Amino acid sequence: MHLLISACDAAAAYHLSPVIKQALADSRFDVHVVAQNPAAGILRKNGLRPGEIKLQRAKRPDSPAGEALLDEARRVVADVKPDALLCGLSTPLDGGLDEALLAVCGCTTYLLQDFWGEQN
Repeated sequence: MHLLISACDAAAAYHLSPVIKQALADSRFDVHVVAQNPAAGILRKNGLRPGEIKLQRAKRPDSPAGEALLDEARRVVADVKPDALLCGLSTPLDGGLDEALLAVCGCTTYLLQDFWGEQN
């Protein structure tokens, strides 16, 4: 199974690190990890090697930043061809790679909710 894991937010990186390590140790999964900062740096500090996406977050999907994130998300999905996506959650004030991947991936998706109030 091709498993794509994504993180942008710091809390998501901290919460996903042990999950990523378990998935990497499980031969059932072909794991691909992508991240934006600050998550990319946190994942590296935890011994992981994410593909770093160096794009800014976006306030709207139809903005230049939003279009760039969506284009990059499409490229990642085309390269990885994931069977499932596991991602974090950005703040309610902007969107990042996680939200872009959720918008375009077309596979089974799982969102790791690290704070109870933002998405119920």
